[in-house]
Amino acid sequence: MKKLLSLLAAFSLVTTSSVAVVACGDKTVTPPIIEDNSQLIKELETETNKIFVEHLENNVYKKSIIEADNKFLTKSKIKQYQGKAVEEIDPYDLQQLEIDIKKILDINELTKSLNQLKNVNKYKILLNDVDSLIKNVIFDWKSLIIKIYEQDGFDLGKVIVDYKIEVQYKYKGVKDIQSFNISNIFRYTSK
Repeated sequence: MKKLLSLLAAFSLVTTSSVAVVACGDKTVTPPIIEDNSQLIKELETETNKIFVEHLENNVYKKSIIEADNKFLTKSKIKQYQGKAVEEIDPYDLQQLEIDIKKILDINELTKSLNQLKNVNKYKILLNDVDSLIKNVIFDWKSLIIKIYEQDGFDLGKVIVDYKIEVQYKYKGVKDIQSFNISNIFRYTSK
């Protein structure tokens, strides 16, 4: 009986020691490898759209636009190019219109807001390898409408153009940068 008890005691000591070794093992946890990123990409698209809408509400729609700060979006330029197709607009003036629109849309602030998503853990697998989420702002100049109309005895200028913001991401194991677009319509009225 003594031998049996000592054998049991020795066995329990060995068992306890091995459990302690397992418990003290390497504590680093490797993140799971996501094979299909489609759900995460959908979440990123939803989040970027939400940030874009909030940006428009807080930084664009509520902002007063001082016409003197614009190069193209002035009543005189709008009158000059009223009803003209994009091909009839001087390339320099078209470039100035693009600069004015980006300034009014406050693309720099939008870029900062979207780049905050790089700090969200679940998006790091998609965003660590891109410098900025905004790849480009693309204007559909074929949709450009420039017109003057009268309201309450005043001539008002209106500029309308479709645009899209190209948002980029890149997930590990894929060579090329991927992207999706946020589309909207820019509408400007001079007073």
